Amino acid sequence: MNETGLFVFLDQLSQIGIEHRLAYGANLIAVEIAVPGERWHVEFHDDGSVGFERFVSATVAENIDSREVLDALLNRYAEE
Repeated sequence: MNETGLFVFLDQLSQIGIEHRLAYGANLIAVEIAVPGERWHVEFHDDGSVGFERFVSATVAENIDSREVLDALLNRYAEE
């Protein structure tokens, strides 16, 4: 598992002040995040891949394979 990526991501959340919760499964660690009007579910898999889903108004709005999109969302909240 890419623990370094997970730790960097958790540090980013802490620095921005976004509250989060960790969950784990057999092959992944999930970070669950709630921000106004949205929920994010970020999975760090044991093969090094990262999955990201963004839920808006209780429906799946996006299933994103790009870390850049997740970084853009983090930056949006860091600026507020």
